[in-house]
Amino acid sequence: IQQEAQQLFEKHPVVKIINPVAYVTNTLRFSTTKTAIGENKSAFEMLERVGNELQQASLEISAQQLQSLKISVESFKLWPLRHLKQYSQAIKICRAIYPAVAKRNEADKFTVLFEFAMSLFFNNEIDEAIDRVDELLRIKSDIRSDIQPYVRILAIMIQLQVNNYALVPHLVKATRLWFKKHQVASDEFNLFFKHALLIANSASPITAWRNFKKAAQEGNLSSMSKLIHVDLWINNKIAGTT
Repeated sequence: IQQEAQQLFEKHPVVKIINPVAYVTNTLRFSTTKTAIGENKSAFEMLERVGNELQQASLEISAQQLQSLKISVESFKLWPLRHLKQYSQAIKICRAIYPAVAKRNEADKFTVLFEFAMSLFFNNEIDEAIDRVDELLRIKSDIRSDIQPYVRILAIMIQLQVNNYALVPHLVKATRLWFKKHQVASDEFNLFFKHALLIANSASPITAWRNFKKAAQEGNLSSMSKLIHVDLWINNKIAGTT
């Protein structure tokens, strides 16, 4: 349905003028569908096109609606950019839109903050990544239950990244308790916790890191690698250690 609607808008541009909000909204939804099936570049390019139309004010809508839609389009770019591993570009977007997004509902704020923290982490801007994760953890509502667990995983990844191994067992314990309270269960999460503790408690962390890498290579962390690039992080960490 989204694709058919998008084709209608592209084939008959006058429909964009008649109902610009519907056009932009459909583009946002269609881009999400494309990203979900791995068509990240196509999703991003679609958002770029509608963003340019909004920037050129070629759609007749009020100034307030225009600004709101611009922010929405920019925020929707963050998901495909994460999968494209374009972290610097995502950070640039986050810095531009976050002051406005912070005034929106908590779901929007949480979503952008998560992408911001992820991109900062993988761009090696660790101090600010820590600040953004702390900000995420201070949001106590249950919004975005799909990414709430990964915020806590990211907090552990950050401490492993900076070799703050003494803190890792405490974070793992707290995260496990949070998972139990919120009925979050996954073999991958359990494996992640196992290797995080092995690294933190090892007399030879590099050996434990290599075992962690082996687990990722064997596909035992496939979902986490797809969503938050655990495999890339482990490889980068080992490359920077040896």
